Amino acid sequence: MEKFKTTKTIEEEKEDRDVVLRLISMIQGGFENSSVMRRKIKKVFILTFGIIFILLGLLGLVLPFLQGIFFLIIGLMILSLYFPKIRLLIQKHAQKSPHFFSLINKAEKWIAKFIGEI
Repeated sequence: MEKFKTTKTIEEEKEDRDVVLRLISMIQGGFENSSVMRRKIKKVFILTFGIIFILLGLLGLVLPFLQGIFFLIIGLMILSLYFPKIRLLIQKHAQKSPHFFSLINKAEKWIAKFIGEI
């Protein structure tokens, strides 16, 4: 059998390099877009869980077997990661009691550590 020898011109080699560089840039762009997509998905999950806990809290205020205040506090803590006004509201009311304020700060740090950067 004969071995096939191919010789490429300089222009063909440049075209091959350009194709490879385009593929690399597409892959890198895809990774950048995936991190943006992860952040958006994380925000949607935070909003969803926060609203679910708020609704459970409101339902718990009416039903005797469900602890409404507990779910409302958890929902507000989760939503405070996304909405600064809710965080300010929680901090404003928590400053009246030093023990409660330190507890709220610890809970916020734990939730932020668990969820990660938004």
